[in-house]
Amino acid sequence: MNIFQKLFKPKEQKSFQSLEQMFTGKCANSVPDVVCPKIYIDNAMAGLVYQSVAPVALSVDTIAEEVKNIPPHLFNIETDKFLPQNHKLLKFLAQPNTDENYKEFMRDLSTHFLIYENAFVLVQATVTSKEFKKSEPSQMWAINPEYITIDEKNTINTPPDWYKYTTKKGSLEYKKEIVDGRIRYYNEELKQELRHIKGYSTTNRYWALSKISQIYYAAMQYVWTEIHNSGLLSNSANISLLVTMSRPLDDTIRERLRQQLRSKYTGATNAGKVLLFDNAGDAKFQNLSMNAKDMDFAKLKEMAEKAIYKRFEIPLPLVSEENSTYNNLAEARLDLYDRSVLPITAKLFEELSGLLFIRYKDLDKKPIILHYEEADISALEIRTYLKAKVLKETGSITHNEIRESLRFKAIPGGNTLYQEFSLVPLGTTTDIEPDAKKLEYFLATIKNKDGKPLFKNEDIKSTIKDNKQILEENKEGKDCGCCNK
Repeated sequence: MNIFQKLFKPKEQKSFQSLEQMFTGKCANSVPDVVCPKIYIDNAMAGLVYQSVAPVALSVDTIAEEVKNIPPHLFNIETDKFLPQNHKLLKFLAQPNTDENYKEFMRDLSTHFLIYENAFVLVQATVTSKEFKKSEPSQMWAINPEYITIDEKNTINTPPDWYKYTTKKGSLEYKKEIVDGRIRYYNEELKQELRHIKGYSTTNRYWALSKISQIYYAAMQYVWTEIHNSGLLSNSANISLLVTMSRPLDDTIRERLRQQLRSKYTGATNAGKVLLFDNAGDAKFQNLSMNAKDMDFAKLKEMAEKAIYKRFEIPLPLVSEENSTYNNLAEARLDLYDRSVLPITAKLFEELSGLLFIRYKDLDKKPIILHYEEADISALEIRTYLKAKVLKETGSITHNEIRESLRFKAIPGGNTLYQEFSLVPLGTTTDIEPDAKKLEYFLATIKNKDGKPLFKNEDIKSTIKDNKQILEENKEGKDCGCCNK
């Protein structure tokens, strides 16, 4: 019995080995006026949809491939500064276990979360004493939710008492404990901790609902069109026809023929089969081929694909040639990050912070989080440069602050704020006197290397007098002669 069947105890339990079996059972082959009941998507079914429905797999893989390439940083939310990259936690994350590096671990973790809206992280402590709950980690793995079962008692509204991780070798139980005021799950014998990362569900606070549940009909429609078209190609025949009998049939024969037609020649898997049944000599057949509009499976398939991409918030220009141009690809990739990649990355970083920071004394209970830096992400470069340009033009930050945001080294003298020398307060006129006063102030503020004024007062006044004469001549339109030199 899988997790959701335990939680909600459905009256009828069904196991599917393939999407074709899932989508072409009694419901799929029923008469047209029967509405197919929605199947509740559990873990196994969500994984099966990912394996078999191309748009779902493409959506998940597109986001996961971007998430794995975003390196983690330690960020102090009070000082608004990133910490140095030499911390022990970041070195651990670079190789979280003996089989995977950081990118492989994050790919698995983000893929699990995207498919199931649930993900699990298992941490192995470095020490075997009772202090293992706050000791530094030695290894960490992303666990597939299909291998996790949950305590079925009161789990809809209250935290579960335990989780079980089932492998070929047996089951491992992780029991609830309160540590520093937070619920955590430990296996005392193995000195391990299990962390549940979950999204949102309308029915259960402690087990999220997969996005695939919300696109069930789109996925089903996509599979039906694929099966139908495959059937037409393999069977190479058309059975859309009208059957009339030359003599009356009793109820038994009529029902038998109708059942034969229904079971053998209807449904997506029977598309294109040749019609054959007994008493054919008494029957007349009239071909009733559907027109192109009625048989527009390509359009239905396209609609299903778009519904899936929209649910995973994949911009269509990234997956559809019809919607893609050279002008909108960069904006579409930026939109992918804003709507999908960065929110999921922030969610996973937040959960990893909660799981691991308690194991490092210099991070525990500090205003520090795992975060990403936009300068690391190539898709965000355009926005980073535009932001730096605006800040520079407004004079809001120094040159070195701009260079730091662009990952450039600081330069001497780059910590001074500058503004246009010609700027004057609103409501004033740009006559000669304000210009002369600004020039006098500017020259008086210039210092030598000892911090003393570079110009004497009499030299400044003499310079102002000479420049005032030049400004007056220029204002009157006189030629100062400087252009002829």
